[in-house]
Amino acid sequence: MQLRGLLLFLLIGLIFLPGLALAESQHYSAADLTNEVIFRSQDKVFSLTVPAAGYSYLDVYLYPADNSVLPGNLTGSVYSYYLNAPEITDDQSFKISLALDKSNNAGKIVYYLDSKTNQWQFAPLVEQTDSEIIIELKGKNNQLILADASAVTNPWQGQATVASNDNLLSVALPESLTGQSGTIAIQPKAFLGTTSAKKRLSNIYQLDLKSSADTDLNEALKQGKAAACQPILKQSIASTKKNSVSEVKNLQKFLKDTAEFSSVQITGKYDKITAQAVARLQEKYAKEILKPLGLTKGSGEVYQATLKKINQLYCQDLAAKRSFIELSFKYDSLDNRSKAVYYWDASSTAWLPLPSFDDYREQTVTALTKSPSSTFALFEEENQWSGQASWYAFKNGLFAASRDWPKGTRLKVTNQSTGLNRGKTAIVTVNDYGPELWTKRIIDLDKFAFEQIGNLSGGIMPVKIEAVK
Repeated sequence: MQLRGLLLFLLIGLIFLPGLALAESQHYSAADLTNEVIFRSQDKVFSLTVPAAGYSYLDVYLYPADNSVLPGNLTGSVYSYYLNAPEITDDQSFKISLALDKSNNAGKIVYYLDSKTNQWQFAPLVEQTDSEIIIELKGKNNQLILADASAVTNPWQGQATVASNDNLLSVALPESLTGQSGTIAIQPKAFLGTTSAKKRLSNIYQLDLKSSADTDLNEALKQGKAAACQPILKQSIASTKKNSVSEVKNLQKFLKDTAEFSSVQITGKYDKITAQAVARLQEKYAKEILKPLGLTKGSGEVYQATLKKINQLYCQDLAAKRSFIELSFKYDSLDNRSKAVYYWDASSTAWLPLPSFDDYREQTVTALTKSPSSTFALFEEENQWSGQASWYAFKNGLFAASRDWPKGTRLKVTNQSTGLNRGKTAIVTVNDYGPELWTKRIIDLDKFAFEQIGNLSGGIMPVKIEAVK
């Protein structure tokens, strides 16, 4: 080792003195770095990939850290590493692979110690296979842990929500199970002994929902029976009268969560933004609300016809959610590739897709299932992208602006939000360039196209995009 490297090694050793005897290091010359190099730990668990670059040299140091640094009840192998090269900055990212122990099938999760907050954070996952977990971290000095994610077994009653031990999955039970109770178990597994052409982005989870009364939950979910829908609004609302605060809040909650008017705030005050959203809603359903009254423009006042339509839409949306178990996966994505939940079908020995919605701005994929017992995981889709879409007035047709697809390309755009418009699609043709990269939007839709699948007043909406052949 060159004198420079030796001095640095000793300096770092003073910092990490307890682990000095177990420290590993490797020096790479400029000639070595003209090609990709992979540093591997002696225990063959940790490996770090350095892509080919014009580095003058690189020294890699790896220290198995003391387990006493771990937060809470985490257990596992802790690694600290340091990369020394004049050209490496804290903004550069490097891929790290952690090999899995085939004798331990417990779910796995990787945390890293954020140097800015001094808090342990979930490491952004690149891929998880039956043999390794690949993550990507920024910076030349990091500390990370490969920890076990244990199973969770909890009692449930009615519309319960239960989270997995790694907090990356939550399971929400539907209203059709109101009045029933039992136990719910979520067991993360590192591998299943299966293969898939798609990239897996999570542990494999086994869900087992059981009834304490030996009720056939498969049948209960299949039938989707539930109590009659109670109207969300019972009174008229207008700017010229004194309104019930609770009724206005219910209206605002409907407009924001169900009708997807994201600009509406739940305050209990019938303000201008709420009235404008009501007027937009009236115009959207003009045939049922305005036309019988001989009107063409929304008033923003909630009287009999508007009240009836709002309650109808609310119950329609509620009915769609009553019989499905909702699976919500959190992720920390480094790109816009779309993600979906798949379940393992033993009869066909294949991973099959569940109805899934990837909300990129919330970094959450929501999937729907009617199975009380299933095995599922999060995968990356091929040739599909998720992101945010906005609108602009241009040709008043099914058109879009894109910076990724050439003019003339036909794209299928699907709303990924949680309200009434979720799953609505439009086929658009690219006829303009945009939006600019700094906007962080993936596409801009013509006003006419946007309104086919979302609400203009929301401004933006989460979408999935795929090319139409």
